Amino acid sequence: MKLEIYITPQIYKRGPNIKLISKKHIHVFENFKENKITCEIEDAPTKFSILHYDKADTDVQVENGKIVNDVGFSLNTIILDGHVLTNEIFGFKTHYADRTSVSGNNYFGHNCYMTFDIKQSLDFWIFNLKHQQTNDDHGIDVQKFIQEILS
Repeated sequence: MKLEIYITPQIYKRGPNIKLISKKHIHVFENFKENKITCEIEDAPTKFSILHYDKADTDVQVENGKIVNDVGFSLNTIILDGHVLTNEIFGFKTHYADRTSVSGNNYFGHNCYMTFDIKQSLDFWIFNLKHQQTNDDHGIDVQKFIQEILS
């Protein structure tokens, strides 16, 4: 399966260190300063993770209590065999080194990872993901919506 990942790297002293890990492959991108990562991973069903690693305290510049420069990246878009995920990324959890996790985040500014577990065919997984994301974004209660339309 062709995997394309579009990011916005934050480059302070160096670019971020990124690994893409799947069942059979580990793709390493050190000091990465590009906006696009392209690689091949095994076809669905599969699981892959995007990992930001080897970040040190010296990779952040702080002035007056605010971060002014950083080593990290924003995960903007993932394309899996032509299927585009953008807003759906925010539904996945970012897991940090201290074992905490957070949803709704696309910035990899710490040593952290995000995992995508495609348990069925890619088309079906994408359909379910987009359907779930649409309902979450709009807070739609389908049963209530149907009742309002029919009344």
